[in-house]
Amino acid sequence: MAQKVIQIPRVNDGRADFATLFSIWSQTNDYFEDVRFDFSTCWFLRPNAVAFLGGLARLIESRMGTVTFDWTTLRDSWVRTTIRQNGFACAFGDASAPWDGTSIRYREDREFHPDEAADYLSDNWLGKGWVHTHVSETLKNAIVERVLELYVNAFEHSESQIGVFSCGQYFPQLNELLFDRTRNHGRLCDP
Repeated sequence: MAQKVIQIPRVNDGRADFATLFSIWSQTNDYFEDVRFDFSTCWFLRPNAVAFLGGLARLIESRMGTVTFDWTTLRDSWVRTTIRQNGFACAFGDASAPWDGTSIRYREDREFHPDEAADYLSDNWLGKGWVHTHVSETLKNAIVERVLELYVNAFEHSESQIGVFSCGQYFPQLNELLFDRTRNHGRLCDP
């Protein structure tokens, strides 16, 4: 069977970018498809796209397809650094190990473990000092509880057979902290 090559373009978080993600999903909506993702036209990849691509790859694999992320096509050094730093590349065959930086680690949860998710959010999202240092522990805990509710909702309402996928990014120049998650239940991918 021929391998389907899908170009991953620049993906931000606007309406057109979400349409792009759903277009990618529809191109792979075949139970026995072998897919290779090509990054040669990707010069920016928002965390929502990283979580989405991880969920999509696992969905294809769950349908007995094969997925290849062609790391040799990464032309943009920021994209390469980010997906290596957050562990996404390592999760999909790249030899580089993740490291601490401005990324929130890529995570795949097949089952919901509230304590692990809370630690992940507290340590990797709020615990890195990206949130103003004058925020009280009470407020930090309240923020973690609210974001943890996203995980709870994703597991309770998605009926996902393959899990919930998440990661994030801190953009210091913009003073912007993003946390994205995708749940994938096979019929539709919801970023």
